[in-house]
Amino acid sequence: MLSIPGLPSMLCRVLFCCLQIQATSLFAADDPRVVWEYSGGFGKSWLAHEGGTKWMAWLGNSTSLIHVEEGRTPEFIQLRAVETGLQVRLYAGRGQIKRASETQWKTWSAKGNWVGRDRLPKAAVSFPDYQIRVVYFVPSDREPIAHYDAKIRVLLSYVEELYRSSPSLRREQLDGLPFEREGDEIQVHLVKASQPVSYFNEGWEKRDGTQFGRILKYLRENEHDPSRRVTLVIPETWEDTPVEEGWAGHEARATVFPPDGGLAIYSGWILQDRFCATTVETQRDILFDRTPVIGRKSFTLRNPNSPTFEFVENAIGGVAHELGHALGLPHDYRDPNRNIMANGFRKIQTNFTPRTSPTDFVGFSVDNARLLMSSRYLAKDLKLDDYDPPEVQAGIRATRKPGQLLVTLNLKDNTRLRAAVIVRMDSSGRLLKGMPLRGQSQVVRELIDGGINDATEEFRILVTDDGGNTTTTRIPLDQIAK
Repeated sequence: MLSIPGLPSMLCRVLFCCLQIQATSLFAADDPRVVWEYSGGFGKSWLAHEGGTKWMAWLGNSTSLIHVEEGRTPEFIQLRAVETGLQVRLYAGRGQIKRASETQWKTWSAKGNWVGRDRLPKAAVSFPDYQIRVVYFVPSDREPIAHYDAKIRVLLSYVEELYRSSPSLRREQLDGLPFEREGDEIQVHLVKASQPVSYFNEGWEKRDGTQFGRILKYLRENEHDPSRRVTLVIPETWEDTPVEEGWAGHEARATVFPPDGGLAIYSGWILQDRFCATTVETQRDILFDRTPVIGRKSFTLRNPNSPTFEFVENAIGGVAHELGHALGLPHDYRDPNRNIMANGFRKIQTNFTPRTSPTDFVGFSVDNARLLMSSRYLAKDLKLDDYDPPEVQAGIRATRKPGQLLVTLNLKDNTRLRAAVIVRMDSSGRLLKGMPLRGQSQVVRELIDGGINDATEEFRILVTDDGGNTTTTRIPLDQIAK
């Protein structure tokens, strides 16, 4: 037993236990305890070691949660869920759990035991490599469009150029975007769904995200989990029927699963021959084509018989926009016509017109560029073994000036703070202010013109660190001090 003069014996036992846990972790390379299989509220599930301190929980409802190993002994391995803070101890044949607010360990009702990696579902075997996956998604009653892979690669070459040419990212000297590749070409995964178009488009006119959610669920269940890696999906779910704008079944939506994943979806109507070519050179001609598309109105602009180039701008820019969301970016309407995360994505001809000065290109704001360079997919200087997000204490209060708010942030991180943005969540969410951060702790006070109104649901504070982790703090209106 460890003995330290002046310390109570109980504290000595605690210290001994902690030291034993940490010391054992250093000699765990050949430890056979790599997968704990259990049955819980979501059915058969798994906790799997992925290297270093990272573990992943694979739940029976096809979702996954990151865990961090806090230590191990010959009897158990102790983990902490990053998102919830719930701690678990995994023994042979049993488990214990403890919430962050609790001091005593409790018996876990889930029954489990150590098994080999061969018991994991196929979807759980693919570890993140920080390459963006591209999926061409085809319902059961559709066939893939001819040359879909070549067309998608051409489309993405223009998307990559939008990122490369953004004035705020120029000093980063991006070679492009880190798509999965086969040799020198972007890899396009063909996913043939087991359900028809009608299943994915049910209730489409409500625009409530049903199609997005069903595609997400299908991907998670079939080895393409977007929470594991950023995934871009081009679904063949559009329908050639009359609608107010564009095409029925059109979906343009995204979400982020920090720090490893995200999902961006943009409808496959763009792959029609009149909008998408199989060569970069021919695509450039289409990007400036003024031929009317009879009977169709382009998105938002809604001009009858809109010209071809408006649809192409919407699509190429739209993919870049949704991919930005999947990489963690909010909308930013402060310079709307020059910002890809605002309406600038509809004006991308600018970047491909020879007479345009590079300083006038459509791109990303400086604040959003900082968030992009906090991503594990773009930044080269991150600590990829860090899965602990920043600690954020945030408050907002009104000042004497009408419409002005004071935001106070007390920030801490185990590695180093990187960037922060303040976002107002109204009808679409918009970035109000951003700032670079430094060090492991920082106090920030920022005045913003919040413009509280009935449409404002809440404010959100996004803080990133040198591990590529993001903490999102929500402040509802009723928590703003008057």
